[in-house]
Amino acid sequence: MLRIALAKGRLQEEFLKLIYGDSKERRENRSLFLKDEVRNWEIILPKATDVAKYLQMGMADVGIVGKDVLEEEGTYFKSPAQFSFGTCQMVIAGPKFEQKKITDGIRVATKYPKVAQRIFKEKGIHARIIYLQGSVELAVATQVADVIVDIVETGKTLKENGLTIYEKLFDVNAKLALGNNISDEKREAVERLIDEINIKINKN
Repeated sequence: MLRIALAKGRLQEEFLKLIYGDSKERRENRSLFLKDEVRNWEIILPKATDVAKYLQMGMADVGIVGKDVLEEEGTYFKSPAQFSFGTCQMVIAGPKFEQKKITDGIRVATKYPKVAQRIFKEKGIHARIIYLQGSVELAVATQVADVIVDIVETGKTLKENGLTIYEKLFDVNAKLALGNNISDEKREAVERLIDEINIKINKN
């Protein structure tokens, strides 16, 4: 049986809806462990930031997680596929009507401190990175930070909080990551998983 570590949250909802549609069972199931006897899958639902740990420890054969998480974790996994669901962008954003200059000493609020540090280092800018786990938009509103580095999907949340995108950094989408010790038999199951996802994406 193929064990899939599926990042809990928005990616979970998009994947399950893609595979199972808007079924009553999908909507009512709140378990963190799902079994599909027909497809021979076990789906576990860890936090996105824990998917890499499950793969490293051999507790999952494959993981489905956003590129943002893998970039932040700095962990390399073989990735035979990426998909056009869970799509958004990593951006630098800040106040719309008082646009901040990206210069040395700028204060950056983010849930992705390693990504943000790397981005500003590549720009040759010494930034003060402020790691937050909640809504980073609040940091600008309360003048804790000058700008944010975060993922955006529609930009609606930014707009509602008086922010705008300063720079698009990279696209983020769902990636399939392989565990290190996956058997040949399970590799075939992974190929079937990839094929089913792509077929259903193309139908939508």
